Amino acid sequence: MRGFLRAYWHRHGSPQFNLAARIEGRVFRTGGELIGIATVRTTVFLKGTGCGSEPLAPPFEVETDEEGGYAQSLTFSGNDEFDACLTIEAIPPPGSELRPSSTVREIEIRPLNEGIQTIRVDFELAP
Repeated sequence: MRGFLRAYWHRHGSPQFNLAARIEGRVFRTGGELIGIATVRTTVFLKGTGCGSEPLAPPFEVETDEEGGYAQSLTFSGNDEFDACLTIEAIPPPGSELRPSSTVREIEIRPLNEGIQTIRVDFELAP
């Protein structure tokens, strides 16, 4: 799939993104203290192929704000909605004694004109 996208972009320029989903949440340490400047990384797989097969695109990454919050839009070209399997990781700031945390979720990636499905994923990071 990645080879197809690279070839498409080379021939036609950046595609218009018309499929999307959104993930939002907070990252905090055990005890409730919010963690700013953590990284949330989401890898998208086609549901049914397994959350560990070839990803549909490079991972999406976003940094938390100073209050530990994040919002991440997953955008794709194409016209047909699809069910996705996501692996979502929260990575603590460099030099932190905290350990990363991850989860697997399923979501429907659908056309923008049908509304964007949003899921909330909060992470608790422990030492």
